[in-house]
Amino acid sequence: PSIAVEEHSKLAQLHTQREEVAAMLDNIHSCIEFAKQLSETGAAEELIGTVPHLVPVLMDLQDVEWDRYPRTDEALRLVPSGVATLERTILGLGTLDTECTEATLSVVRPTPHRACRFQEIVLVMEARNRDGHRRRYGGEDCRAHVELPDGTTSAVALTDHEDGTYSVRYTPTVAGEHRVHVSLASVPFCNSPYTMMVSHGRDYGQHVGERFVIGKQGASPGQFQYPLGVAVSKAKDGPVVVADSHNHRLQVFDHQGSHLATLGEPGSGP
Repeated sequence: PSIAVEEHSKLAQLHTQREEVAAMLDNIHSCIEFAKQLSETGAAEELIGTVPHLVPVLMDLQDVEWDRYPRTDEALRLVPSGVATLERTILGLGTLDTECTEATLSVVRPTPHRACRFQEIVLVMEARNRDGHRRRYGGEDCRAHVELPDGTTSAVALTDHEDGTYSVRYTPTVAGEHRVHVSLASVPFCNSPYTMMVSHGRDYGQHVGERFVIGKQGASPGQFQYPLGVAVSKAKDGPVVVADSHNHRLQVFDHQGSHLATLGEPGSGP
């Protein structure tokens, strides 16, 4: 479609005003000429008689208010060249998003509960509309920060994925209670702030190099299927216990990695 702009010209308004002024000036000029002729002939009474006619004309001219800055009236007229053309043009412009994001319905996943020092935490903020559905676009005024155990705040890395989700990355460096504050246009997200307990964790930096290797994948004694935990005795020659989760058992090894015993089997009883 084509868009035609119809504009009322300022020049036309000024031209009309000029004609009105010219008519008044002609009237005044006629009165002055008549008064001049009377003054030359010496007819004082007739000269005085022109005053009542001249005064109203001058008063009318004084009371006129002129618009020194005439406004231009603009009108937009849509002239489609055809229904199909109009439809293609509208579709080509994209979609108009009129959804309203509701911060109180927006959520953070997963909800943080526990973490360890120096381990990065990644949270996903999900902006939702008033129906509880995730927004399809980004660009929202989403913000996040972490309140540290001592009451100070720490900034986080916030990434807009332009699909209604925003990722928050944060690496705690101190142990204690951390509170994650998430908001949209200064309105807190649902259940924000989120409390997260950060533990000291274990520092393996001082352990350099491989001591020995225990087991391999399998179901035989000394082998594992998805081991989930390891317990090491504080004694120098103490045992090592491994939680062999998918084999449903605990396996015990000596301090050199030799298999000593197997505890447990699949079942629901003790």
